[in-house]
Amino acid sequence: KNNYLSAATSVDDIEVGSWCLWTGRFLALILEHLAACAVEAQSPASPSPSSSASASSSSASSSPSAAPSAPAAPDRTPVDPDVLCAAAEAIARAEDSAAAAGGGLRSALQRVLLRQAAGGPLLDDLRACWSISSPLAALSAMPVHRITSLMLELVLKALGFENVASSGDLRMPETEETELVRTAVREALHRLALRFLTLPTHSLTAHPLYGSLCAALAGREARGWWLLVDAACEHMLRAADRAVSASALVWNILALQAGQLSAQELAPDRAASLVHLIHAHVTTMPPLAVLDGPANAGDAGLAVEEAEDEDDDMIVHGSIGNGVKGLELLVARELRQAAAGAGAGASAGAGAEAEVGAGTSLQLASAPMIIQLFEAVLAPHPPPSGQPVANCEAPLLALCAIYGKLLVHSRSALDTMAGRYSGAAASASTILNTLALGRVQGFVARLWAQLQPEVAHYADEAIDARAAGLSPTVRMALFLFCATYSHQLLALDDEQFFEKGVPLSLKEQFEATCVLKQLLYQMFWETPVAEQAPFDLESVQLLLSVTRLYNQLYDRHARHEFAHFSREHWHWPAVHSRELADAMTPAEDRGMAAAFGGRRVSLLLTCIPQVLQFKQRVKIFHRLIEDDKATAGIPDGFGNIGGAVHDVTVNRDKIYEDAMRGLPAGPDLKHRIRVTFESELGYQEAGIDGGGLFKDFMDALAERAFDPQYGLFNVTSEQLLYPNPASPTLAEDHLAHFAFMGRVLGKAIFDKILVRPAFASFFLNKLLGRINHIDDLYTLDPEVYRNLMSLKDISRSGGDIEDLALSFTATTGGYGSHVQTELVPGGADIPVTNTNFFKYIAATANFKLNRETAAQSHAFLRGFHDIINVEWIRMFDARELQMVIGGEARAIDIDNLRAHTRVSGGYHDSQPIMQWFWQVLRELTPQQQGDFLKFVTSSPRQPLLGFEYMQPPICIQKVPLGEDGPSRLPSAATCMNLLKLPDYPTCDILREKLLYAISANAGFEMS
Repeated sequence: KNNYLSAATSVDDIEVGSWCLWTGRFLALILEHLAACAVEAQSPASPSPSSSASASSSSASSSPSAAPSAPAAPDRTPVDPDVLCAAAEAIARAEDSAAAAGGGLRSALQRVLLRQAAGGPLLDDLRACWSISSPLAALSAMPVHRITSLMLELVLKALGFENVASSGDLRMPETEETELVRTAVREALHRLALRFLTLPTHSLTAHPLYGSLCAALAGREARGWWLLVDAACEHMLRAADRAVSASALVWNILALQAGQLSAQELAPDRAASLVHLIHAHVTTMPPLAVLDGPANAGDAGLAVEEAEDEDDDMIVHGSIGNGVKGLELLVARELRQAAAGAGAGASAGAGAEAEVGAGTSLQLASAPMIIQLFEAVLAPHPPPSGQPVANCEAPLLALCAIYGKLLVHSRSALDTMAGRYSGAAASASTILNTLALGRVQGFVARLWAQLQPEVAHYADEAIDARAAGLSPTVRMALFLFCATYSHQLLALDDEQFFEKGVPLSLKEQFEATCVLKQLLYQMFWETPVAEQAPFDLESVQLLLSVTRLYNQLYDRHARHEFAHFSREHWHWPAVHSRELADAMTPAEDRGMAAAFGGRRVSLLLTCIPQVLQFKQRVKIFHRLIEDDKATAGIPDGFGNIGGAVHDVTVNRDKIYEDAMRGLPAGPDLKHRIRVTFESELGYQEAGIDGGGLFKDFMDALAERAFDPQYGLFNVTSEQLLYPNPASPTLAEDHLAHFAFMGRVLGKAIFDKILVRPAFASFFLNKLLGRINHIDDLYTLDPEVYRNLMSLKDISRSGGDIEDLALSFTATTGGYGSHVQTELVPGGADIPVTNTNFFKYIAATANFKLNRETAAQSHAFLRGFHDIINVEWIRMFDARELQMVIGGEARAIDIDNLRAHTRVSGGYHDSQPIMQWFWQVLRELTPQQQGDFLKFVTSSPRQPLLGFEYMQPPICIQKVPLGEDGPSRLPSAATCMNLLKLPDYPTCDILREKLLYAISANAGFEMS
C-alpha cells in the first residue's frame, strides 16, 4: 500500500504510468478478495476463499461471456477484510496526489472497467455484494456495509465523478475523453442502474448500500441521479432488457430523489428524460397497477357502483337509456371485472410487480412531482412577445399520457371526475386538484394552447376528422384536458368564467366547443365507441370526459341565455338518418333503444340531447307518450273518447284535498279523468267535460298544489319553486304529498297540458338525474353563495380562513327548530382552513342542493314516474323541461296562431271583423293575450311546438247578435277550443267586449 501511495505522488511520467498500470491489477485483486469476504459473510457454510481455484489474473483476463454471476474467491490465503478495505480506501482517496490530480486514479479504475469491455469484473463483484439478502443483524458482524459502500465509491470514481466521499455531489470532469471511455462510462452506469435499482423496493430500502447511494446521488445538483435516469431510459427502450423489473427500476429511481425533486427547478431536457422514463414504465405496466392498487380489486364501495338492480339489468341486456350514468356504470363494470380477473389469475411474481407499479403510481400522484414535471414541459401562455405558440411536443404528450392513463384505469377516479366526492379517490383528487386549482399555473390554458393545433381539424365540419384521426398520446392529452377543465369548472363562479376568461377566454371556449362537438359527432354517431367490441376502455373514458365537459359548458352558457354563443352553436349539423326519423314517428316496439329509434339515438338523447334541435326532441317525447297510451289502451287526441274513465267531483275551494282523495293512484291516473266542478254554494257548475273542464281542473290543481303558502314548496328570490326542507315538520305523511304532486305534474305533461308552476333549475336537475354544483347554489340562496365565494377571495389575499371559526357543518331546520348537520363524517371537529376551504364550499353546495331535499325529491320523482318514464324527460335540460311543463313565457306568436286558426259559421278571413279581431289581438299585452288563450283553451300558454300542434285547432265561430245586440259577450267551449264571436259592427265594440269576457274570470258558469 505504501509503495503504491509513493508512486502516486511521483512526478515521473514513467512511474505514474507504472502506477496506473499496476493499480488496476492490484485493485481488481483487492476487490475480488472483498467480494469473497462479503459472500462468505452471507453464507458461513460455503467453501472458504482458500478452497476456491481461481486466480485474480485469470479472472481479470477472461472474456465478457464468461463473466461470473458471483466472484470466484482468489486462490490464496484470505486477508483480513479491514486490511483490504484500508488499502482500497487509501487508493480511492488519493485525491491530493499528482497521479490522481492528473486523472491517474480515474484512469486506473477505468482500466478495471475496460478489462472485459464496459462493466467488467468490478461491477460483477459489486453485483454479488448487492445480492446479499441476509438479515441486517447477521451482516452487522462483518464489514459488508463498508465493503459495498467502498465498491460504489470506486465505481462512481471510475465513471468520472469527483468529490463523492467529501460532498456527495457528483460532478463530471471537464477533461476530454475518448469515445471508448465515454461508451465504457455509459455502459457501466447502465449496469449500475440495472444491478442495484431493479431490486424489489422492500429489499432496496433495507439494503446497507441504500444510504450510501442516496448520499452519493442526491447532491446539490443530483447530476448522478439524472445520469441514472438517462441510463434507465435507455434500458427501458431495449426489448432485450424487459426481463428486468421495470416497475422496481422506476420506483427506486424516484425514491432516491423523492425528498429533493420538489425543491429543484427542472430544466426541460431533464424533465424530458424523466417523463420518457416514466412513460415507458406506465405504458408497459399492468393496467391495474395504478391509483387504486391491486389491494382494492374487490372494492365495491364507489358511489358510481351503488346502482339499483334495474340499472345492472339494463346494462346486461344491452339497452342503455340513462345517459352519462349508464356509460359510467359500464366503465365501472369493466374496471371491476378486470380487477377481479387480474386478482384471481395473478402469480406471486406478477402480484409483486403490480404492487411495485401501484406504489410508483402513488409517487407520481404526489403534488410536488406533478407540479415539477408539468411546469418543466408546459410552454408559457400567452407566449413571450414575438414568439409563436409552442406545439404539443413529445414530452408534454408523454406526460399527459402518463396521468391520463392513471385516471382512465382508476375505478375511484370515476367519482372524482363525475363531481362526486369519494374518500377512496384521494390520489385522483390530488392529480385533478393540483392541475385544475392553480398549483400548476394556468394548466388548462397552457395545455389547450399547445394541444389546439393537434386537434384543430375537428373544428372544421368540412374535413373528414375520421381520416385525420388522433394518435394515442394526443387522445390521452385530450382526455386529461377535458377531465381537468371539467374539474376546474366545479370551482369557478360565473364572474371568473365569463368576465375574467378563466381558464379559457371566450374565443378559446368557442374553438374548444367546436372541437368537442365534432368529436362527439364522431364518437356517438359516426363510430359509436360504446358499441364497439371488444370494449375499448380508453375510448369510452374519452367519450365520457368530452361529454361531461361539453354539457358543463353548455349549462354555463344556457344559464346566461346564450348571450355569448347562440343555442344553434351547440347543435350538430343536420342529422339525416332513418333512426332519427323512426324516433319521431310511432313505433310498436316498447324496448328503450327501439323506443328512441335505435341505440345510437338512445345514447344521444340521454347524454348530449342539446346537439339536436329542441323541436326534434319534443316530437320524439310526444311520440313516446303516444306509444305509451296505445300500449295502455288509452285513446289519444281530442276528447280521449273511449277507454277507461275515472269520474271525480271537486269543489274549487277544496280542489287539492278533493283531487288527492278522488283521483286514482299510481299508473291508473294515465287514463281519462272526467271532472265535475261544484260551485261555492255546492251546486254543480254547468258544462259537460269533453276535455276542457279537465284542462281547467289541471291548471287550477297545479296552481294550488304548488302554492308555497301551504308549506310543501318554497320559492327562491326569483319566485321559482323547490321542495321545503322543513316539510317533515308540517305533516308526517309529507312524502305522500310529494308523490301525489309528482303524479299531478306527470299527468299534465302526459296529456300535453301546460301548467303555471315554474320550478328552480336545481330541483329540475334532480328530476333529470343530474348532480347540482356550486354555481347552482346562486339560484337557491344568493347570500350563501356569495359568502362561500368570499372564502376564495380571503385565501387569494393571504388571509387566514381559520379565523372565521367555521367547521364542516350546516344548520338545518325551520319553524323554530334548528339542527346542526355534519357535511362529512366528523365534520363538527374539522375546521375550515386555507387548504380545505374548496372542499368545504363543494360539500356545502352539495348538501344544500342535493342532500337536504333528497327525500322530498325522490318521493316526487316516484310519483312522476308512475305516469311518465323518467328516462324520457332526460332528453331535456332544466330550462327545456320547464318549457315542456309550462311553455315559454313570451308573447303569443299571432302570425302562427292566425295561420292555424279555423273560421266557421259564415266567417272568412277577408271580412272586416276578422281583420279587426287580429288587430285587437296584436294590440293586447302579453298578459291579456294569455288570458285570451285561457278563455278559449283553458290554458294561458301556447302549444310548445306552435299552434299547428294544438288538438283540436282553435276555431272562431260566427254568432248572431240576436236580441241582445252589441251587448252580447263572446263565449267559449274550451273542450273544443272554440271561440263564439258575435258579429260586432265596429272594431271598438269588439275590443271592449272581448277584453271584458277574457278578464271576467267567472268560470264555466258564464256561458
